[in-house]
Amino acid sequence: MASTSYKRKCLKLSDKVKIIDEVALGAGVTQLAKKYGVSKATICKIKRLKTEILRKSCNTVGGLGKRKTLKNAKAPKMKNFLYKWFLKQREKHVPISGEIIKERAKLLNAKLKEIEHFVASDGWLQRFKTRYGIRLLSISGEKLSAQPQLIQPFKEKLMKTIKELDLKKTYAATFEKSAPGRKPEKQE
Repeated sequence: MASTSYKRKCLKLSDKVKIIDEVALGAGVTQLAKKYGVSKATICKIKRLKTEILRKSCNTVGGLGKRKTLKNAKAPKMKNFLYKWFLKQREKHVPISGEIIKERAKLLNAKLKEIEHFVASDGWLQRFKTRYGIRLLSISGEKLSAQPQLIQPFKEKLMKTIKELDLKKTYAATFEKSAPGRKPEKQE
């Protein structure tokens, strides 16, 4: 009798949810293992972790199936606060760079003290963006009205910084199709 060996395969979260649904409809472990190209033990583990998998699938930002593992994030409070802050800034159409995200993460971690020696590295930023479905978009158009009372105190410094750092891009959430800029203040 030949033994079936399976090459280690990482199932998408969406596939795990499908397996849970098929189990509920009466599909057998052997049948599902063959269908998805995984071992029976993997199917049994998915059945055992049903509640956690379904909870993760409901909380996945950026769409079902983007996240492939069930690892818990380090510093979940800091990351959740950071993402909420990010969304609030984007609602106001504030351009956000990677450096701004990293600095905000350091400030939040200093307050929450979740990680003792936290370094917001480029790798950390990449993993944060992937987890929350954040992407880089070019700022476009003049769709939004200017608010001179908010801009004036920072205008000269901001323009200088934009020129120095060539800041023409911003990070944006997955659901944003474009990154509208701010309408320039009319010169009198």
